[in-house]
Amino acid sequence: IEVNMNKGFSVALLSVGIALLSACSSTPEQDTTRTAEPVKKEEPTRVAHILFFEHDSAAAPEAAADIIKPHADYLVKHPKKTVLIEGAADETGDEDYNYRLGLRRAEAVKSIFLEQGVDAKQLIVRSIGDQRPLNHQGELSRNRSVTLIY
Repeated sequence: IEVNMNKGFSVALLSVGIALLSACSSTPEQDTTRTAEPVKKEEPTRVAHILFFEHDSAAAPEAAADIIKPHADYLVKHPKKTVLIEGAADETGDEDYNYRLGLRRAEAVKSIFLEQGVDAKQLIVRSIGDQRPLNHQGELSRNRSVTLIY
């Protein structure tokens, strides 16, 4: 398609085009009425499932109530859920002693759950003694524990 334009019209059209292009190249003013809030990414809450005990002791660790609290809250809100409280010992005693020590540790943790309002029917207690150590590298303190298993 061929269009015949007169010289005056072409110059006017060119001037309008240049004006539009120069308007586009200027930086726009920032809109200060809307400020975007940065998206805050929630860190997942990490809940401990293992409590570590002192050598030859079934006394609950000092932080036990704090460690158990999120578990107890969950169980109170979900009365049909259960938790296995599994006590363990290191291999320094004989098999029978380690079994009984693991059981006493699990019972100590169970009592904290009960104090925090959890129904006894939701709590299963057992001992594995020294049968399944958490640490096989000689770090015996890692094997003196109670593990919470759902």
